[in-house]
Amino acid sequence: MKRLGLASVLIAGVLGLFAAFGPDPATAADAALARVVHKKKTAQPVQDPDGVCPQTVAAAAAKAAGTPLGVAWRCAVVDETVGQRLVLTVAAVAPPGSVEITGVRVPTALSLVGPLAAVALVLALQRAALGLFLAVLLGAVAVFGPLTGLKVAAVDVFAPTLTSTDNLLILAFTATMLGMVHVAMAGGGFQDLAWRIARSAGGHPASARRRTRMATWLLGLAIFFDDYANSLVVGSSIRPLADRTGVSRAKLAYLVDATSAAVAGVAIVSTWVGFEVGLLDDQIGRFSGIADAGYGVFLAALPFRFYCLLTVVFAGLVAWTGRDFGPMRAEEARAQAAYDEPEAPTGAAHWLDAMGPVLVVLATVIGLDLWFGRAAAGDLLARFIAGADAAGLQVLAAAGVVGSVGAIVGAIGRRLLSPRAALSAWISGVRAMLPVLVILICAMSMRAVCDQAGTPSYLAAMLTGVAGAWVPLISFFIAALVAFMTGSSWATMGILLPIVVPLAATHPGPASVWLLGATAAVLDGAIFGDHCSPISDTTVMSSAASGCPHDVHVWTQLPYAATVMVAAALFGYAGTAWLDLSAPMALLLATLALAAVIRGFGRRQPQSTAAV
Repeated sequence: MKRLGLASVLIAGVLGLFAAFGPDPATAADAALARVVHKKKTAQPVQDPDGVCPQTVAAAAAKAAGTPLGVAWRCAVVDETVGQRLVLTVAAVAPPGSVEITGVRVPTALSLVGPLAAVALVLALQRAALGLFLAVLLGAVAVFGPLTGLKVAAVDVFAPTLTSTDNLLILAFTATMLGMVHVAMAGGGFQDLAWRIARSAGGHPASARRRTRMATWLLGLAIFFDDYANSLVVGSSIRPLADRTGVSRAKLAYLVDATSAAVAGVAIVSTWVGFEVGLLDDQIGRFSGIADAGYGVFLAALPFRFYCLLTVVFAGLVAWTGRDFGPMRAEEARAQAAYDEPEAPTGAAHWLDAMGPVLVVLATVIGLDLWFGRAAAGDLLARFIAGADAAGLQVLAAAGVVGSVGAIVGAIGRRLLSPRAALSAWISGVRAMLPVLVILICAMSMRAVCDQAGTPSYLAAMLTGVAGAWVPLISFFIAALVAFMTGSSWATMGILLPIVVPLAATHPGPASVWLLGATAAVLDGAIFGDHCSPISDTTVMSSAASGCPHDVHVWTQLPYAATVMVAAALFGYAGTAWLDLSAPMALLLATLALAAVIRGFGRRQPQSTAAV
């Protein structure tokens, strides 16, 4: 109860600060109207003599820059040239078949109740599913009122979430992957793998733990093409090994999460590239002299992706040194205290019996993405990106099924398990996932509540008035805040890039640095939120695949993610814009600073004698 009371006080305090000093709700409403109506190209606007729709100078300036903003649908936008100034006129829409005005919901600080409650309740109650479920109800009731709020939660949030094809495919991939790993565990393949690692480490527990941590980090880098596949494949396949070598599940979950979205977001071949390039293509006119296409902008901005690159480096340093600080150190101490040296395998299982199904999943994903993208012009890279964009989730679900079948058939064919035992192991893995699937559904529902309440539009309005060298740094923090609150990196990118790119492009100064820095800041800030938000898909999947309680994963990785975020902000987005540091120099200084943090604040467990 004390934790719950403290969480309530913190929520009230944050809401009060936003209500007093946060963005103007009318500006957020205008931004929402302008952005979504921009997409409705068939709307026929007429003048609105009664001024039903709000309008502000900020929205006018944004429209003048060609920027669609926000998330609403009830008004159309008409541009009208007055002298040298482009004025935004918001008009009602009358002709049949076009958008109908039924009133405008102005997003306020109350739109933050849901995500704030989600963070507080998950950590306070230490029961992720219950905390998220209550947060969904609180978020809806706070914005829409008691009766309407409960109706919105049931009809507009939970029902669409449970029936969404994409969500069902994600749930199917999650369940089949965990079932597959349970079969491999029952067959003894992971026991053989753990024994081989322990033996190659000379029986030294600290060396075995280091090898396990580095194997996790390297496998996370190897599965660079999709964050979902990364989280589930790496976490589920390394978890039995981590348990047998004394690596805590919290540490495993962190290494898995740190190498999922952060790696997929900057990989030149991934399911993320198509989405990011599409957003950049929409703004390509702003990048004149830098690149002629979105993919060129993506490549040019890679040196400025400070958070993603530093997250990978920091995770590698943590894995190699075995030094920890904050709540992660306590989790590692508990895991190492319970460590027992792996026993020699007694059956005929081989480590390939464990990793073989994993390789089948990866081959299936790559092969099917290339198949679905076979009609795209260009090389293998272009075809893979096109296939991932066209059928990414279907491919993942199919790969999970193929991997499960492969694990069952392999265990039976090699006489490691009887048909009944193999099927029973798979079912037990899926059954163990049921609580996690509930958490995942509640997290998806929480994001739907944020969309209904206008949370992204309200937070995005904080960019109003940002100018000069502040644009990259402020954009990074706001993108991080939006993604953390909503749990969706892609939605954050889609909302903020059309705002930030024009802001950065219209200011004087070293345009290529500010513009590329601001672009990368939005992409990276969104990934920070994806990395540590308790309602993010990959955060939930990382904790699930690693077998770590969700609240423990959120709590233990947050100090690490925040440390990297500060380094990326100070040395990267502030350093390049304010101090004229080159991107490589900023990365070098930030890396040295992170190494100093690990050396100065990190501690090994007393029984560990591995050298740095």
